[in-house]
Amino acid sequence: MRSAATPLSVLLLVVILAGCSPTRPGELTREDFDEGMRALAEGDLETVDRVADRLRERDPAEPLVPFFRGMLARRRGDAEGAEVLFNEFYASAYDRYVKGYAELSIHDRGLIQTARAAALEVSYLYIEENRYMDANLFNILVDDFDAVVKHGGAGR
Repeated sequence: MRSAATPLSVLLLVVILAGCSPTRPGELTREDFDEGMRALAEGDLETVDRVADRLRERDPAEPLVPFFRGMLARRRGDAEGAEVLFNEFYASAYDRYVKGYAELSIHDRGLIQTARAAALEVSYLYIEENRYMDANLFNILVDDFDAVVKHGGAGR
């Protein structure tokens, strides 16, 4: 009986420690998004770059990476590069959060709101530039996010 108690004790300790983890991956991404958006508002492009690096390091397929890279490209005057990155953001966010919704973890489902905020940011940016056709693409993504949240079972 003693030999089984030690592995069981270790397993129990691991489960308890995992449950006590202060920050989950989804929470980290939301924190990174908030930090990146604050840095963009303040013009702190180095911080935005670091946020994008952290996001990519944690998840190479994270849709917010091309979003932040696109915002950086735009701020640095590279409109064509920003366009390519925003389209990459649109495609990856749509695939991950809309088409793949049923396979998402509960933490990723919470990130739909973060991706929605990013899509709105790009949409507003394009509207400021009188690029309504481009803005419509991101408005469609926002509508899809809203439909997924309303009808796709978010929060269940």
